[in-house]
Amino acid sequence: MDAQFGLRQLNLQIKGLIPGDPNAVIWGGKRYYQRHDLHIIDTKYWNISGSGAGVENYTLGPGAVSLAWIRGDANDVDYRVDGDSNVNINYIDLRYAGWKPWAGSWTEFGIDYAMPNTTKKQDSYGGLYDADNGVMLTGEISQDMLGGYNKTVLQYANKGLAQNMVSQGGGWYDMWNYVNDATGYRVINTGLIPITEKFSINHVLTWGSADDITDYTDKTRMLSLVARGSTSSPTTCA
Repeated sequence: MDAQFGLRQLNLQIKGLIPGDPNAVIWGGKRYYQRHDLHIIDTKYWNISGSGAGVENYTLGPGAVSLAWIRGDANDVDYRVDGDSNVNINYIDLRYAGWKPWAGSWTEFGIDYAMPNTTKKQDSYGGLYDADNGVMLTGEISQDMLGGYNKTVLQYANKGLAQNMVSQGGGWYDMWNYVNDATGYRVINTGLIPITEKFSINHVLTWGSADDITDYTDKTRMLSLVARGSTSSPTTCA
């Protein structure tokens, strides 16, 4: 058996090169890029990761802006194109984070624009390779609450990104179905609420809806509710 190895992340990040903003970072390489996850169900609802470059945490007004180009791949799209069935997906990711509309709150907003980059050979076959550019919009607001927090996330997506709204996905582009008419949205509420000094409840409520994400489905709906209690022990020092 041949062993296969892969680098999940390999990138260079440089801070302090942008005049007037020592916290801004210029980066390039392969990385997990500012992923947003729902820990108790082990999913990521905002996850545009891959190889690319960008500038992040550049101060602008009350928050910070991040801009990145990232490339992801869709593999084995159509068996008819022998040796050339993988498609590069280019993403432009723009985010603004840190604006606090009132005390104890914080927000983040973003837009992801996905562009399938097919070859001339793939274009000649058409079919699944005739994929349109897609967009995913994300807005979230969080609030300190009772010693814990609560977060609400709103998302909209279309084309190949729409299926993420009902698959617990974070931004992968569907090249394996005809999705040029697809649209979808998702609402997530999650948080951690302390009940006592040693006991708290973590919850995730997700409602998603998507239309025309395959040739065989008009409407797809998803509802998920997960809650889990956790305990903490007092810290002792030796």
